Amino acid sequence: MAHKQKLLGNGCLLVPCCALLVGLPGTGECLAREKEAPATVIVRMTDGLRFKPARVVVHAGDTVEWKNSSTAAHTVTADARRAAEGKEVVLPAGAAPFDSGTVTPGSSYRHTFTAPGTYKYICVPHADLGMIGEVSVQPRPAASSHPHAEASQKPQHEAMEDHHAPDMEKAGGWPSGLAGEIIRWLGKFHPPAANFPIAMLVAAALAEILFAVTGRPTFDAANRFCLWFGALAAVLTGTLGWFLGGFRPVDPSWIMTTHRWLGTSTDVLAVLALLLGEASRRPGRQRARRWFGVLLVVVALMVLAAGFFGGALIYGIRHYDWP
Repeated sequence: MAHKQKLLGNGCLLVPCCALLVGLPGTGECLAREKEAPATVIVRMTDGLRFKPARVVVHAGDTVEWKNSSTAAHTVTADARRAAEGKEVVLPAGAAPFDSGTVTPGSSYRHTFTAPGTYKYICVPHADLGMIGEVSVQPRPAASSHPHAEASQKPQHEAMEDHHAPDMEKAGGWPSGLAGEIIRWLGKFHPPAANFPIAMLVAAALAEILFAVTGRPTFDAANRFCLWFGALAAVLTGTLGWFLGGFRPVDPSWIMTTHRWLGTSTDVLAVLALLLGEASRRPGRQRARRWFGVLLVVVALMVLAAGFFGGALIYGIRHYDWP
């Protein structure tokens, strides 16, 4: 009898042990399912007018977040209706088009991909300059009882690219700490401030031409007022431009570099024109007055060209194309 009770007791111990062993595979499957949580991949929009990385691989259900780390506005557009002629936008069958609208500096845009396939998208204003990206969406793998193997199947290199060492766009040219934050904030006033020197320097040149043709003192007074206002506004606007773009001689984008140095040269020449204009108004300085008029016209043309490249940073290099 005692022997039977001992066997029975051993049998009772075997039951929970068997149940525990049977439950272990189910636990592994739960762990594998936890490993399948949707991921978020970061793509940066840079001052070099590029998406970095330009191509990412994700699984269905994952999210891509585009962060604008540049000083210009961009878009993330996978909608053929908004693409310029000849710019390819590709969507897989059954996928709806998407468009971020304008993503301002410091902002971001997120999109979750559900349909597997290849998505090719563009930045509308900068597509002509090669700002094109691609997202390859793979079907999500089935749940596996080997969570470590499942985790190793996921694409890792694209998600890691945002953590690489700072490149030219990230490093670019601002002091650290509070001073840098204040400088970058002040730089945001550069785009609206740029309207003043453009308008006033062009008006000064027109007034000088009219004065040379008619000899009426009214146009000379208008020229003098517009030039003083425009030259001072140019110095302020140029300073704000350096605050916005960072203190570096060369930018990742040739458009930005051209805009930077064309604008800076215009500011310097505007001040020189102001000084020459004041000197040329003294008696017996007719020759200096003629050179002043030539310089002022050159300044007006340069400020218009700087404005063109500034607009290209926002709207693209072909923003004045005929419709």
